[in-house]
Amino acid sequence: MLSERDAVKRESSVLMSSAMTDERLAAALLTIEQLTVKLSQEERDHQQQVDTVTQNSFCESGSVVLKTIS
Repeated sequence: MLSERDAVKRESSVLMSSAMTDERLAAALLTIEQLTVKLSQEERDHQQQVDTVTQNSFCESGSVVLKTIS
């Protein structure tokens, strides 16, 4: 997944450099890049939350305890 993102970033850079004459396309590509970065951060945050909930879901005896996330 990470190598795919790297490839997309390189491709985006190439397109950005060749698209500078078309401001709308350049703005759209910049927006895509910003949203991709935001999505990656949200994925990491979500995974961290899942990991925390998973760790807190097991009591010392090993049985599952369901907790409400607020």
